[in-house]
Amino acid sequence: MWTRAALLLALALAALAALVAVRPAEYRVSRAITVNAPAGLVAERVADLQGWVAWWPPLRRHPSWERRFGGRPTGTGASCYWSGEGGVEAGRITLVAAGQGGVEAELEQERPGSASADLVFTFTAHGDHAVVLLEEAGALDLAGRVRALVVPPERARGPELEAALADLRLVAEEDARTGRLHVERTAWLPVPLAAVHQALSAAPRWRDVTPFDPAGAALAWTAGGTPGGRGSSAYWGGGTSGHPAARLTVLADEPDRLLVEVAIDEPAAQERDLEARLAPEGAGTRVTWVVTGDAADAAEVAREAAVLGPRLEGGLARLRQALARPAPAQNASLSQGP
Repeated sequence: MWTRAALLLALALAALAALVAVRPAEYRVSRAITVNAPAGLVAERVADLQGWVAWWPPLRRHPSWERRFGGRPTGTGASCYWSGEGGVEAGRITLVAAGQGGVEAELEQERPGSASADLVFTFTAHGDHAVVLLEEAGALDLAGRVRALVVPPERARGPELEAALADLRLVAEEDARTGRLHVERTAWLPVPLAAVHQALSAAPRWRDVTPFDPAGAALAWTAGGTPGGRGSSAYWGGGTSGHPAARLTVLADEPDRLLVEVAIDEPAAQERDLEARLAPEGAGTRVTWVVTGDAADAAEVAREAAVLGPRLEGGLARLRQALARPAPAQNASLSQGP
């Protein structure tokens, strides 16, 4: 009797092992949702890793967890490490790619058990709406394949992806209602990345390419702060009330990214951030300008986006022209501030 029971157990274990062996060693789960907000705005939300606490289920459900952010504040390279109470749960999210069309993230779980997965967000514009596709893919070890026999990855991970997209829709649509500007334009320049970076790292050099005031080059510009890089600034103005006046300051200076703050004084007070993303492409450089900022409502966002889009394109065209001609020894019309 015992021999027969042992034989049956051995046969059952062999059958289970054979069943597990033929199970896929990888999984992929995807979900999609339509968001009543521009695709660029949704992409900006996802690229802001610190904002994931408002919609990514593990972070949203556990506000008491310790969270440490590293790398860049947003976009490629941003990371978040979390640890649950008592260190029972711990993991890391890292953004490995971010752009208007999509965001890719690497999800690493340290405890309980070691696991990793790739998250890919794809944003497709349909007028004023966006379709967001979220895909999760990862590897299954032996224990994971055994668990998948009972609860397939589609059932185990699908509901969490659905919850993430539902909450992302809520925060993105709230951004659209309250007014969040996001305008992005890109151009390929036939010059090395280092040359583009040098042209944009000093605030006064934006005189000929600024998209915020095409007439700015004809106004008086005053340099301030550091000569170049972080802290470099320039002020331009017509000298009388009602004429364009603003200050441009470099807030972040990295080899492939610059963040510039534009504080407009006249004709109406306003603050905007301009991020310049640089990526080598072929024999030149892909330059992407992204302007973000708060607005009163969606109508103001639409009005400003309609103006800024062509201005960004014009600024990139002027940048291309400026880099194609030799730089002057100095600009006599640019004064140095105190």
